[in-house]
Amino acid sequence: MKEFSAYTTGPDWQAQVMQMISDEITHKVAKVTEFSVFLDYICDEDFKGDVMQDKEDLPKSINVEKLMSDTTNEIFMDILRQEFNSAKPVKHHYLIERFGLEARLKLNKKPLVNQLP
Repeated sequence: MKEFSAYTTGPDWQAQVMQMISDEITHKVAKVTEFSVFLDYICDEDFKGDVMQDKEDLPKSINVEKLMSDTTNEIFMDILRQEFNSAKPVKHHYLIERFGLEARLKLNKKPLVNQLP
């Protein structure tokens, strides 16, 4: 996820500074940009080699036993270093492709009335 933001707006959906407003309806906007979920590694309990098996084709295999016994997180940090220090772009196997959304909410400050002012 690149960004998550939430803010108060006026009735025109433009951001504004929160102040004591007597309006009975409050307008809120929540935005998410570039959200995605990817899984580049498979857990292979039978894998007996190095912690991370280097293959050109993804996904890579991770030895779950070694990963879980690594109390200093060195194995996980090595995985991150390899990804961020790589000269070539990292290919991901997306479970959910990148997307963004914007939600606009009108909140009634007097819900018992249950009607628009």
